[in-house]
Amino acid sequence: MHLYYFSLSAQPTFLFLTDTAQKSSNLFINSLDKQFNIYRLTNYFALSKKIFDGEFTLKNDYNGFLIKTNENAIRDIENFNLQYFQPIRENLKIFLSADYSLNSDSKSIGLNQAERMKSDLGFELDNPKYFQLSTAIGIERNKQVTIVNYGPQITISLKNLNLKFSDFNFSGLLFSENSYLNQGKRNSDFIAQAKLLGNFEANNSFELNLNYGRNQRDYIAFPPTLNDLFERRIENRINPMFSIAYNLFDSLFVQFNGNVNSYQIRKSYNYLIITNPQTAIERTLSEQIFDFTLRFDYRSKSIFPSIGINLFYRNEENILNKKFQIDEQSFNQLALIESQKNNYQSRFNLFSFFQWEIDTKNKFAFSGNIGILRYDTPSEFNDDDRDELNFLFNFTYSLKFSKLLKVRSELEFQANHLVFIKASKSSLNNWNRILRLSLSPEYTSEYFRYVPTFEIISNYVSYDFEFKSTSIQSYAFRQFIYRDTLLINLTRKFFLSGYMIYKYSERGLLFWNDFAMTKETEIFELFLRELFNYRIGRQNTAGIGLRIYNIKQESKGGLNLQNQYTFYSISPETEIKIFLSNNNVIFLQGWYELKFGDYKLIGETPNLLVTLNIFF
Repeated sequence: MHLYYFSLSAQPTFLFLTDTAQKSSNLFINSLDKQFNIYRLTNYFALSKKIFDGEFTLKNDYNGFLIKTNENAIRDIENFNLQYFQPIRENLKIFLSADYSLNSDSKSIGLNQAERMKSDLGFELDNPKYFQLSTAIGIERNKQVTIVNYGPQITISLKNLNLKFSDFNFSGLLFSENSYLNQGKRNSDFIAQAKLLGNFEANNSFELNLNYGRNQRDYIAFPPTLNDLFERRIENRINPMFSIAYNLFDSLFVQFNGNVNSYQIRKSYNYLIITNPQTAIERTLSEQIFDFTLRFDYRSKSIFPSIGINLFYRNEENILNKKFQIDEQSFNQLALIESQKNNYQSRFNLFSFFQWEIDTKNKFAFSGNIGILRYDTPSEFNDDDRDELNFLFNFTYSLKFSKLLKVRSELEFQANHLVFIKASKSSLNNWNRILRLSLSPEYTSEYFRYVPTFEIISNYVSYDFEFKSTSIQSYAFRQFIYRDTLLINLTRKFFLSGYMIYKYSERGLLFWNDFAMTKETEIFELFLRELFNYRIGRQNTAGIGLRIYNIKQESKGGLNLQNQYTFYSISPETEIKIFLSNNNVIFLQGWYELKFGDYKLIGETPNLLVTLNIFF
């Protein structure tokens, strides 16, 4: 059985799906969520059916989003796919496919109103043991804002490539798609992937991955009134990765991972506009990443220590080249601005983990990380150069008193020292220290489940040179959090479920040398949700209850802050879960929110969530 979560509301919805439902290719999932002035609609439909010895599949995935104001903000994302495969010989099929995609955002500058349609006719050769090869030709039509382009398309795909020899397995994939559109536009994708996996003696393995991709897109340029002006974007990426795992001794293991990523994007316009110098240049962004990790693990019956190091390096270079005629002064000015984006980044991390199973009831764990980050910018006009030193230590201890009661405690400390290299930003140099302590008992019985959590967080930010600047002041933030979940089975039919979270926060000026704080603000926040539920049959439930929310901010120390406020809301709520069968579920949730500000009714808002989950 698998647990799935799909809900856009503040209250999550969990549905259990059995393995038979997961394998089913015919399903319909719909979710409508309305909270305050925000509407979300999610719809997914999939159908597979045998027709004339062939296989017909239909899929549609839609996500809609609306913020209702004087000027409504609307976003629509939809992907539709239709395919039909007809066998003509053993392992050989002819297929017809049609695709439609939409991405529309009313709040964009107008260039994100795009849709694409394409249809293909092709052949597929399927050798289940070694590979699957397909090729197709078709027609593509795409639209961006009001500009329509169309043209032929060619697709070649080699996937599920699988070869075995000795102790090694080789798998690979090739994919190529090219669209030749009118007005000289061309869209193309090329992907190549290869994986070599070697399994030797127990716990000894070798893995090598090589990924290459090239994408080209011709986008409409702004403003979209010039139908034939477009910006060409060519992206190249090569990403080799490797991993070696070796059993040094009976209980000692070593693992080495390496990841290299080389990435380049080139952007340019197809012709020159005299009044726009940006159209005369070609921009090139190049990025290289090197990431290596060495780790040692020891395994025994009760102790599991681990230690390792990680080295990371990244560089980014931005270059301008002349594509069309442009005066030297304008080009040099643009090149200077572009060069200020160049940066180099390196990081060293030492990490460790330790777990000790003291006995069947007691467990202790520790994790730690010490890292140094260096960020450099070669441009003399960029003052973001900085170094960072960070620590993270976490201790957890869990104790099982009985079958009904267990307790988990956690202590965590973080520290980060930020140092800007150049004097222009050195006043921002600071230490950021965070201490977190939590305690979480859990009591579970047949009729009662109670899981509270108590948590204290202290955050102290102290500036290195605040004594030299009156505009910068160290500050402290402290917070106490209590949260719990509650379930009480009153009878076989009736049960009570609840969730609560309470936060008390305070913020103020920090005097680190004296470890003193002048409190400036206090915030009290409470959310409570309680439902009285009735079981109908084995799985169906209906509940009615209340949710309460309250937040209050106060100023302290004689300060007269304008942002002092009090807000609370009370919401009658109902929730219904209907299981038409083991996997077909209807979920309804609604609450009517009465809002109060400064103890006066200031608004009323209905909220609704409807989810339908059908397999057929």
